[in-house]
Amino acid sequence: MQIREELEKKFQSARGNMIMMTALSAINIVLALTSAGSFSFSAFMPLAAIGFGQGAAEETGDNVLLYAGIVIAVLIIAFYLVCWLVSKKTQGMMLAALIAFSLDTAVFLLFSGFFLLEGFDFGFLLDVVFHIWALACLISGVSAWAKLKKLPPVDESYVPGVVYDASGSLIPPPAEESMQYQPTAEGTLAYQPEAQETPALRPWSGKGRTLVSATYNTMEIATVRSTGLTELVINGQVYAERKGIMEPTFGYFLMANVEGVNIRTEYVPNSVYIYVNNQQVAKKLRLI
Repeated sequence: MQIREELEKKFQSARGNMIMMTALSAINIVLALTSAGSFSFSAFMPLAAIGFGQGAAEETGDNVLLYAGIVIAVLIIAFYLVCWLVSKKTQGMMLAALIAFSLDTAVFLLFSGFFLLEGFDFGFLLDVVFHIWALACLISGVSAWAKLKKLPPVDESYVPGVVYDASGSLIPPPAEESMQYQPTAEGTLAYQPEAQETPALRPWSGKGRTLVSATYNTMEIATVRSTGLTELVINGQVYAERKGIMEPTFGYFLMANVEGVNIRTEYVPNSVYIYVNNQQVAKKLRLI
């Protein structure tokens, strides 16, 4: 599990750097269009499209080529943005971003040869540093994704109310209502009878985004997600938590027994559930 979490952190770091690169490139486009200049930390092809469009418009007096350059630049930025958004669920999009930025770097190096003929520019070195940094980040993300794929597979036929052991085998839930999910002596995970009520870990800080919520009698139940942490919150108290930058593709759940009531929140790809005494009381579809 530690290896998986480390790889997930590396992939998430690569996603963060990808959106930073995209944001800097978008800002550069705006600066170029407003004649406010530009800085070196940017993808090359969007700026090149704007530059060629502006040059052609000045020579011909026709703004059509300028508009075409703007459209091309926006489409390139939009592609990186889509890669960032979709890579949260489809990690292979990190490879698509790497291929696109590798092409951007190749075009940059090709044109840089012509620019250097006119004289050395310190900005060129900054551009080289930025492209090396961005490529290194994307390669790190692709490497983490590839290694995650090679980890022992987990059964993807997950359904609500079913849980996995450490080998990836499915364990059906018991018929009893008051049960708890605990580690066994062998290190696998299985349902165990709940002997006592689950003690609260701490008061909820109020921070985070509510993924799904429900009301049961006098209980206010919520599954809350913040950076690197998912919490099961009941009446303002945190009863269970899971730490991890990324949510595993095979799903997980948090569980507590409060006032004799068994409460479980389950995450499966694209959906989050709340169960009370093994009865579903809330569900929310997650698209991003």
